[in-house]
Amino acid sequence: MGNWQSSSDMASSIDPVDNMFGTGVSLLQRILIGFAAGWSGNFLSRFSASMTSWNSVKQPIEILTDIVSDFGAFEAVAVVLWPVITIYYLAHAPVYALILIPILLLALIRIVFTDDPVLFWSLLLIFVLTPGMVITDGNAWSLIPLAFVLFGIGAGLWWALHYEHGHWIDEVKSWFEKDNS
Repeated sequence: MGNWQSSSDMASSIDPVDNMFGTGVSLLQRILIGFAAGWSGNFLSRFSASMTSWNSVKQPIEILTDIVSDFGAFEAVAVVLWPVITIYYLAHAPVYALILIPILLLALIRIVFTDDPVLFWSLLLIFVLTPGMVITDGNAWSLIPLAFVLFGIGAGLWWALHYEHGHWIDEVKSWFEKDNS
């Protein structure tokens, strides 16, 4: 009876099918996390850009109507394959797109292809995608919800940076400590 080991004490499986399935599931999860972050950023962008007047504040159902009113072929492609929206941003706001594309690629690569924790990179992806529709199609009223959304996501980014990548903060602090000496 004393020879039995608990499941946490046992070595990992050497079965290639189990290993392949585990790797495939992990990769699929990371791809879905990347797409969910993109969908969230585009939804928040669309939500912020849909506030166009004081009536939007008084009647929030108008915002939801604006979000789903122009759902054409481009919108369907933009939802399913959300990175395609960068082409729209490149045509309408090239400076924003030139900032967005490298950050977007870096975050997606870090989410999908590395073993990094994904919360920071997902929030970064949402953060950089959120201003897109406000920049291209929004007006001054769109800046109100955009400011609230970016403040909330920024606070989440700061927390995720401390939680997942605290060593980056320590490294930057060490740079300034060397300069003061």
